[in-house]
Amino acid sequence: MAVKFLINSLNGGGAETLNLQLASELDNAPVILLENIVDYPTENAQIIHLQKGKPNRGVGRYLEVIYQAKALKNTVEPDDHLVVSLFRSFLVVWFATVFFGLRATYDCWVHNDTLRYTRKPGVAFLYRKIFSRARAVIVNSEKASIDLSQHGLATAEKVVVRYNFFDTARVVAAAATMPAPHTALGDRPYIVSLGRLHPGKHHDFTIRLFKRIKGSYPELGLLIIGEGEQRAELEELIVQEGLGPDVKLHGFEDNPYPLLKKALLLIS
Repeated sequence: MAVKFLINSLNGGGAETLNLQLASELDNAPVILLENIVDYPTENAQIIHLQKGKPNRGVGRYLEVIYQAKALKNTVEPDDHLVVSLFRSFLVVWFATVFFGLRATYDCWVHNDTLRYTRKPGVAFLYRKIFSRARAVIVNSEKASIDLSQHGLATAEKVVVRYNFFDTARVVAAAATMPAPHTALGDRPYIVSLGRLHPGKHHDFTIRLFKRIKGSYPELGLLIIGEGEQRAELEELIVQEGLGPDVKLHGFEDNPYPLLKKALLLIS
């Protein structure tokens, strides 16, 4: 049995980092991408693209699921085992199994807030269908396990808790490889938040919380490291809250650890 990973893309994010790291540990296992977006160094990785050309960034992404499901069926072998991350990749492997006869087994690796899966009946229905065909549903906390089983999205026997892993030695070495890059905050002290600019990361909450403490710490800045679809919305919020000089959206950083090392604290 060959293990292969399936994920939407290698856009900057935690799930993407974990997939690359685990694939590397498993003798450079292949990583299959729905979209040709790669923000990380992949010289030593085995990357398989299901789709060439410019990715569709709108609702049309979901219209491509059928094409990607067929391409996946033609890419993997019947005795392969897929470790699948993120919702669209879940959809693709499920479509490939139900409509195109994919015989490879798969695990669903869940990286985000599982409680939100239950808020929309249609989405919850899809998750139940997808998880019912998975060999296992891997979550990173006991709370996520309880959420899925209590709301009937997956049986307790199928849900497996595996905490996120950290290569501490690699992180320490990466933090020491270079001085902290320019942050647009100058030499002032700052706190840092790290994550994609996506509603699920709640950066808007962090910005509003920062404003509440700003009066007590006038020299303090907030640095948000990450990129994503919510950039324009967050830029507008920063202006509305009068925090233009104090809050900076740094963008994606391949090695954020020097910035984290210099920060007073990390908001997670």
